[in-house]
Amino acid sequence: MPLYNPPAGGGGTTITTQDEGGTLSSTVTTLNFVGAGVIATGAGATTTVTIAGGSGTFAVSTAEIDFGTVPIKSKRITVTDASITSASKIMVTPNGAPATGRVGNDWEWDTINFSAVAGTGNFLLTGTASGRIVGKRRIYYTYS
Repeated sequence: MPLYNPPAGGGGTTITTQDEGGTLSSTVTTLNFVGAGVIATGAGATTTVTIAGGSGTFAVSTAEIDFGTVPIKSKRITVTDASITSASKIMVTPNGAPATGRVGNDWEWDTINFSAVAGTGNFLLTGTASGRIVGKRRIYYTYS
C-alpha cells in the first residue's frame, strides 16, 4: 500500500484528511493504509482510498442441545453443517424459543458459556452452565 512521506524541511506542508469529503484533520504527516480490500489511487494532488465493504448479510442457523434427564453442568455435542470448514469462525448464542419438550424460555434462568471448535462439515460445541440443568435448549449459530 502507498505510504506518503512529506518533504523534509521547509515546513508548511500539510495534508487535509477527509472522510466522504468532510475534513477530519489538517495536521497529518503520514498516511499508511493496510489490510485486505484497501485500494489507494492518486489523481493530481488527491489520493483516494477505497475500502471494499462486505455484503452486510449473514446466515443464522439453529440447533438444539440435549442436556439429558440427569442434572449436569457441561455438555459437548457435534453440530453437523456441511458448509463449515476447519477454518470457519463460529459464533453461538442462546435462542429464546422453547426447545422440543419445553414450554418456556429456559434462557431466562440459565447462564451457559459456549465454545466451538470448527471441523470439516461440523463443529464441536461445548456448553458449560453456571448450575446443573436438564432438558433441551435451542441455540443460534453463525460462521464465516
